[in-house]
Amino acid sequence: MFQIADLLAIVAGAIAGAIAFLPFVFTLKPVLDDKQNADMLKGMVSLAVSAIALLVFTLVVFVLFGEAFRMFLLGEAIGFGGCMAARGGDVLGFVAFMAACAVRVAKALRDPHEVER
Repeated sequence: MFQIADLLAIVAGAIAGAIAFLPFVFTLKPVLDDKQNADMLKGMVSLAVSAIALLVFTLVVFVLFGEAFRMFLLGEAIGFGGCMAARGGDVLGFVAFMAACAVRVAKALRDPHEVER
């Protein structure tokens, strides 16, 4: 049965997940609005910053409130996934962006001189 502490942990996790999503918003929004070309470095950095933010939030909750850890993780997943879904078609845009980055990396590994600057 849910307790108030569980609900608070889920809400806190959802807020943390939404905060961790912000680097994606700042990186993907100009690309998906066709105001800027995709930049693999910016995409990877935003991914790393989001992952680090999620990890830091999770570790802090684990150390300070061990019992609320699982509910907090659930809230983080809800917050992060909810932000992705709220962006609507941007989820598909993000997948396309990551696929384009993977193709570019594969080209660079095969022939470093072939990749455009």
